[in-house]
Amino acid sequence: MHNEKSTSETLSFWRRPLARSKLGGKRFYTSVLLRIESLHSNLTMMVLRLRLRRVHLRHFAVMLCWTTMFSAIVLNALYRDLVLNWFDWILLLAVCLFAGAVIVDIDVVVLGFFSAFLLSLLVIFLCLSLPAMLGVLQHIAQREALYQWAVVLVARTLVPLPLMYCFAASLVGAFLRERLV
Repeated sequence: MHNEKSTSETLSFWRRPLARSKLGGKRFYTSVLLRIESLHSNLTMMVLRLRLRRVHLRHFAVMLCWTTMFSAIVLNALYRDLVLNWFDWILLLAVCLFAGAVIVDIDVVVLGFFSAFLLSLLVIFLCLSLPAMLGVLQHIAQREALYQWAVVLVARTLVPLPLMYCFAASLVGAFLRERLV
């Protein structure tokens, strides 16, 4: 059992002098055991918090890598051919499968996939509309046309099929990792 005490309560508990009574050693021994148990539970809670923090950091790092790789593959395809070819599909599915296998937890995979996908959409849109943002295009009509073109291209490229297939691949990756390991 873990005690949910604050650090100040724990420190004040340890600073109290040990109880001496007419019973002598028995009560003293019980008091020492109680303090050792309290120290053990506090150390256990600290270790669990550090592990939990490390796991969350790992999930965040996987999500950022997922976003970066997804954006890079799609931007490469869009700058090259304006469509995703079979090799790009294989790369996208492999990235999603691997990310799902690294994360394992289904809830975190779902949240991480949609977070990575939305961030990828944002990165891809920003990269496609960069000339308009930097002021390379002088006329407002050209800027608006580029923004509209970027939105349409991103929506046509990523929304119907890649969204479903990559989501399924990430769930399959998590499922396979959970079953095989």
